Amino acid sequence: MHPYGLGGPPSAPSRRPLTASLVELREAGDTAAGEWWQRALPEQRLLAAEQAGHRTLAATAQRRGPTVHAPSIGAE
Repeated sequence: MHPYGLGGPPSAPSRRPLTASLVELREAGDTAAGEWWQRALPEQRLLAAEQAGHRTLAATAQRRGPTVHAPSIGAE
């Protein structure tokens, strides 16, 4: 199966929702990790989902040219 689904990497207009979703995923993971009454998060699954999303964003940046860079969650 193709790593991006049916048609290859997403187009530039679809990068913004994917970026927002990755930010929401990280925020939800951080929030849930601080909830003492919750069971432990599946950290490996969360990390794998984030990495897949970042790979997809990087592929769209490479497709558009070298001046566009995918954001990195947690980089400051």
